[in-house]
Amino acid sequence: MGLLEFTVLGTPLAQGSLRAVPVAGHARIINDNPRSKPWRADIQAAAQDARHSAHLAGLLDGPVSVTVTFTFARPKGHWGKGRFAYRILPSAPNQHVKRPDLDKLARAVLDALKGQVWRDDSQVIALQLLKRYGDPERADIQIRW
Repeated sequence: MGLLEFTVLGTPLAQGSLRAVPVAGHARIINDNPRSKPWRADIQAAAQDARHSAHLAGLLDGPVSVTVTFTFARPKGHWGKGRFAYRILPSAPNQHVKRPDLDKLARAVLDALKGQVWRDDSQVIALQLLKRYGDPERADIQIRW
């Protein structure tokens, strides 16, 4: 069984939904979140570096299991004020239960890795996802085959 692990630094972004826009009598498909393109490029670059370090030649073509932990910075409102600025307020939630949606975060990662690590998303037979607060913002990705 093989393992490929890597971290992508930066604020995790959701893939967004695709929508059709009429252009000169044709439908053009665009992404609702154009900011996700650089995030996907960062994922691809980190995956390529990890593949190179692991001496992984060629794309995986069998079943893969993927684990992704998305880490987000806490908002300023979660922290105390003044001399307590380093403390998290007791009222601050422990879990990241706001946008972006976990399924759309995962879609950005899986779509970015298609053609970079595996041939097609259909090869993913198990997917474990987690959103949490922490520092630095990042996505920790593990791929097993």
